[in-house]
Amino acid sequence: MWYRSERKDFSNNCYKFLLRSRGFHAGGKMVSTSDLPFITKVLIPRSRDYNVRRHRLLGSMTGRVDKKVQVVCAPAGYGKTALLVDFADTIALQVCWYSFSPEDHDPVSFLRYCVHSVHARYPEFGADCISLLRGSVNLDQHSLVGMLTTELHSDLSDRLIFMFDDVHWVDGKRELEEALSLLIERSPPNVHFILGSRTRPALTCLAKLAAGDELDSMDADDLRFSTKETTQLLTRLWERP
Repeated sequence: MWYRSERKDFSNNCYKFLLRSRGFHAGGKMVSTSDLPFITKVLIPRSRDYNVRRHRLLGSMTGRVDKKVQVVCAPAGYGKTALLVDFADTIALQVCWYSFSPEDHDPVSFLRYCVHSVHARYPEFGADCISLLRGSVNLDQHSLVGMLTTELHSDLSDRLIFMFDDVHWVDGKRELEEALSLLIERSPPNVHFILGSRTRPALTCLAKLAAGDELDSMDADDLRFSTKETTQLLTRLWERP
């Protein structure tokens, strides 16, 4: 079974882990939290107590984890982030989260967060990537993606999910689009990606993955609340203290 009943409270564990020594180790080297100026970008948001768990959508997403990519695409207010958070809470696989934001432009910074997000779950992972990140001034994003995907292949036998929220902030940023597309395309089969976005991501890898039946999508029609879900949400909001 892909589901498990207990909540995976990675956010609290990550805070404690990082704050314990203002850094963490990778391959014997201390990694300062200054490498990750906004640690909240890799912390899975908390689910609101009035959220309605949408079992029909969660079941559909679970059935698609054997494919490379799922895209959840709908305008603001359709509950994309809430759905992704619920999926991260219920799926019995490790989830590495990243929230894109308007100020994101640097692909190397994005990849640094990805490396550290995996490392927080697998402490022996990423020593070569982290050494490269800390020892080089002018990093080639293609080389870094290559090293990251190689370590994902050689160091991880577990299934892993990268969950990227607010991917619409990547649109039009060519280098960031290239890095994200290359990471998705070149990652090994045990790595699955879920993209949440207000607009359809313009990533070059998606057309190829769709042609190979490695891409599934949800849109606004899928995310619309049923009558039952609407009633549940309104009831919970009404009963809040």
